[in-house]
Amino acid sequence: MDEHRHRIENALRALFATFDKTANPDMLRGYLMGLRRLTADDVEGAVARAIAECYTFPRPAEVIELAGALTSEHRAHM
Repeated sequence: MDEHRHRIENALRALFATFDKTANPDMLRGYLMGLRRLTADDVEGAVARAIAECYTFPRPAEVIELAGALTSEHRAHM
């Protein structure tokens, strides 16, 4: 496993643990798919924000927003 993916998986496991969610392989795979265009730094920063700011477990689109990236829905409204 490359360092980039390892860092993202570690950040996601911290997110899952903080919100008392089980990081099963399918869920982890889904988050990796959804966040594939973000860098490891982006994901780590977004996860840190999610842990500090979110009251409920964030979906991948919310993690993307927390990273400062626009989702396709937001781009459509511009």
